[in-house]
Amino acid sequence: MTQQAPPNQTTKEKTQPMSQLVTLIASLRARLAAARQDEGGFAIAEALAMAALGVALLIVLFGALQALGLDVIAGIRRQIGL
Repeated sequence: MTQQAPPNQTTKEKTQPMSQLVTLIASLRARLAAARQDEGGFAIAEALAMAALGVALLIVLFGALQALGLDVIAGIRRQIGL
C-alpha cells in the first residue's frame, strides 16, 4: 500500500481564515469607535463619584472635629442661643 499525499489546499482555503480575522478586527474597531462616542453613562458615574467623595469628606471632617474635642452640635446650639 502506498500512502497518498494530502491534497493541496487551494488559495481560497488558505485565505479564508485570514479574511475572517480581518473582518473580526474591523468589527471590533467599529464597536470601540461607537463606544467612545457614547459618553452618556460617564456623566452619571462622574456625578456618583463626586457625591461619594463629598460624603466621605464630611465623615472625615466631622470625625476629626469630634476627635479634637469640639462638639459641633453644642457649638451650633450656643450660637443659636438654645
